[in-house]
Amino acid sequence: MQKFNIDKKHITLMRVCVGFFTVLALVGTGLPFLPGDGDPRRTLILSGICTVFFGAMAFMAWRSLRKLPYKNIVTDEEGLWYGHVDRGPGLVPWKRISRIKERLYLQCLDLMDGDGRRLIRVEYQVEGFERLREMITDRVSLSDRAVQQNRFFKPAYYHLAYLGGILVFLSLGIYLGGDDNPMLVYGFVAVLVGALGLEYLTVAHGLHISGQRMTLFYPLRKKELLFTEITDIKMADTFNKGNRYPEVWVFVKDRKKPHKLKQLGVDANVLFSVLNRALPK
Repeated sequence: MQKFNIDKKHITLMRVCVGFFTVLALVGTGLPFLPGDGDPRRTLILSGICTVFFGAMAFMAWRSLRKLPYKNIVTDEEGLWYGHVDRGPGLVPWKRISRIKERLYLQCLDLMDGDGRRLIRVEYQVEGFERLREMITDRVSLSDRAVQQNRFFKPAYYHLAYLGGILVFLSLGIYLGGDDNPMLVYGFVAVLVGALGLEYLTVAHGLHISGQRMTLFYPLRKKELLFTEITDIKMADTFNKGNRYPEVWVFVKDRKKPHKLKQLGVDANVLFSVLNRALPK
């Protein structure tokens, strides 16, 4: 039996958020009573906006904080269950789980049955999440339909977003470049556009599995990898503003850095299972 509790640092962070947003809401409420010569009507409008917005944020943080003690997970050889309930009625057997749904915005995994019903939710903020996720992917047999796919591509708006962003920043740089410091503006825009372009060109936007090889697609090239070249496949994460984003890393011979596959139209755990099934044992 293993226990996976919500990280105490996350609990502390949520408490800080509740206090911080509450203070801001109170400050907004008190704006009309502060001395000043401003327009009373504008002050009242600003007070209302601040009170409602920060009050809502404080309430949401408080609700999340209240739910955290009920998010602990316990596992054993037969399944997993929430830590605040008894094993008997709360047990979700491994064999009942046929789908693992990543909720990136909610930062959790929904474990679902064959009919799409959620059986249990696993928060990314539990201590030892990587170990728990590995346990889940090892023990859960995803439905055949989920792992039969052999082509994975980013959606069309991915390309539009990158190319549109590059064009917007280029246009903005040209427009602002006529001001007093054109070299500074051009230099900043060049760095920004260069960084966007480099990321766009070096991140795989597609994958095709065929026979004993996989093909990675990039905007200007493609890379074929024989299964015999692959030494390991792992689930990993990138972090952005405290949020966890799962991805699949493919390690090959004679290459120190792995090929990183992320957001290819399916959840990372599905792609991981497909690759594991495709590789020779």
